[in-house]
Amino acid sequence: MRFSDAERAELDQRRGVLSLAAYIRLELFSKDKAHAKSSKAYKRKHYAPSAELGVIASMLGDLGKSRLASNMNQIAKAANIGTLPVTPELEADLKEACAHIVYMRRALMQALGLRP
Repeated sequence: MRFSDAERAELDQRRGVLSLAAYIRLELFSKDKAHAKSSKAYKRKHYAPSAELGVIASMLGDLGKSRLASNMNQIAKAANIGTLPVTPELEADLKEACAHIVYMRRALMQALGLRP
């Protein structure tokens, strides 16, 4: 398909981390149930998540299981009670790590079409 520069920019913004083809398939087939065919093969294909979405869901699950939030909380507690020597470099590194974690979570949630 051909798109104007403005259309392509909007699609790129909307698709998040999905490929353009995966995003278009998701938009076309997940919202319009009226055109669903009755064959079992179509239904199985229609309702099965794409491999790309499966990978994204797995990444989100791994992020939740990684204990990053718990580890960051322990670091924050140690800093608050004074058992962690906080240098300007450490503070900058921790803020950067927090920003990366928030970005990863938001990107994954957006790619899955979920609200953060």
